[in-house]
Amino acid sequence: MGSERLKRAREILRDGHIISAGCYDLVKRLSPDHGYSASLKCLEILDLVLSVASNLIENELYERKEV
Repeated sequence: MGSERLKRAREILRDGHIISAGCYDLVKRLSPDHGYSASLKCLEILDLVLSVASNLIENELYERKEV
């Protein structure tokens, strides 16, 4: 069970890298006004992605009593 949680955390982080690259490309293509809004939305999404992955890892460490 624990290794599944860490595997999922790695997948989520990988997806975060893909989202980050897509956001960077999107923001580069938009006008400055729209780019700013898109940048903020991308940061919100990435924050959520990292929070989910972090929670999975923290739960795994807690179960292993390494925290």
